[in-house]
Amino acid sequence: GGGPYARVAASSHAGAGGGDEAELLARALAGLPSQEAGLVVGNGGAEEAEVVLAGRRGGPLTSSTVHTGDCGAATGALNLAVAALAIRTGLAPALRGLAHPCAGDLDDYLTKPGLPVPPDRVLVLSAAPGSVRGAVLLEAP
Repeated sequence: GGGPYARVAASSHAGAGGGDEAELLARALAGLPSQEAGLVVGNGGAEEAEVVLAGRRGGPLTSSTVHTGDCGAATGALNLAVAALAIRTGLAPALRGLAHPCAGDLDDYLTKPGLPVPPDRVLVLSAAPGSVRGAVLLEAP
């Protein structure tokens, strides 16, 4: 009797064939449709926040790593699970204690665990430092 929490609307990846982490992320994001997401779940790095906020791909931004630490290759999968749960329930991990963001304003980040309404779309970011940057757009089924 279960049903899907979300579906993959689009995905894009950029490999380490030249460029720093910010350039790889920008290339991965360029491969997605320009639809705005109601939440962005990433790895929580400063460069990542700068690229996402510069392109205004949606928001607010949050990260699973603030609660679990970096889980290496599993972080991307965890971010997908967090995003699917947000679409289903409107809940996502808050960045508690964030007073001075490294990029953007405090309003650009999820600082409380509940969203006003479950987002229709969530942008999910993944990274394998020195290797691949990924971006996946999940949407309500």
